[in-house]
Amino acid sequence: MPFRANDQSIARLDGMGGRFRVAVGQAAERSGQALVAASKKGQRNGPKSGRVYGSHKASAPGEYSAVLSGQLLNSTDYQASPDQIRFGVGVQHSRYQELGTSKMAPRPNLGNAVDETLPEINRIFGENMLRRIVGPS
Repeated sequence: MPFRANDQSIARLDGMGGRFRVAVGQAAERSGQALVAASKKGQRNGPKSGRVYGSHKASAPGEYSAVLSGQLLNSTDYQASPDQIRFGVGVQHSRYQELGTSKMAPRPNLGNAVDETLPEINRIFGENMLRRIVGPS
């Protein structure tokens, strides 16, 4: 079956690369926001079933970190571009929380947020691609 394109079909193809880059950039921005929101929500409201130290209830291995000083929570951020999403935490002790140490099992704040947010990120990218590239039918 031969392919036939009319002028309108060809016109829609023109500029698709630029629309694709814009769509990916917008999806990356929304995804970064969703990742930060999930991490902060998990740290603030996620289950904490670890030990109790005075009035502070710690997190258990695998849970989001319990908030003590707020430094970890407040330094969670992202940078997004059409090429990448950088999602991380800007305090030194975040590495020990995320990966654990020889004396403490990990509390993967970033990893948990990625796992929880992945379905939403897939939806965000899919919707953006359709809206920006395909456009209205």
